[in-house]
Amino acid sequence: MRKVILLLSLLVSISVSAQKESKTQNLFVRVFGMDGKKIGKGHIYSINDSILVLSRNEKATDLYLKDIGKIKTKRSGGHNVLIGAASGAVLGSILGLVNPPTDSSPGTFTWAGGSSGDEFTSGLTAGLLSGTIIGGISALFKNSQTFIIQANPDYWNVFVEEVKPFAKSKS
Repeated sequence: MRKVILLLSLLVSISVSAQKESKTQNLFVRVFGMDGKKIGKGHIYSINDSILVLSRNEKATDLYLKDIGKIKTKRSGGHNVLIGAASGAVLGSILGLVNPPTDSSPGTFTWAGGSSGDEFTSGLTAGLLSGTIIGGISALFKNSQTFIIQANPDYWNVFVEEVKPFAKSKS
């Protein structure tokens, strides 16, 4: 009985210590300096009256109000296009490889020709093109916002109130 209780306590303690704090809904932002060049990007970790802390790849970056020219929410449209193109290329390649042409079946892409390499190439091309188009269309409907800050505390306060519910922790 003692061993069973010990084993149960060990299992419970392992599962408790293995749990990591789950991320709440975080907003991805791109921050541009006064000269218009990107100075930071990542998820909002913390905001206060003069500092924006971004978290990216488990690293925190402090950005000060005096350095911020504008802030754009969400990722750029090119990100959508790139993800769509990559997903389409992988899916098309797989479809081309799974069903190669045989004597009884022309293959997935009948126009491709008579070899497995032709099927793969056609699938890759068709997937890349369709994924790029779908990614471009999704970029049109992403509804990102741009906040002009220009180191102005009044504009900063508007931004803070707008995005504070998305911050992981509020300082």
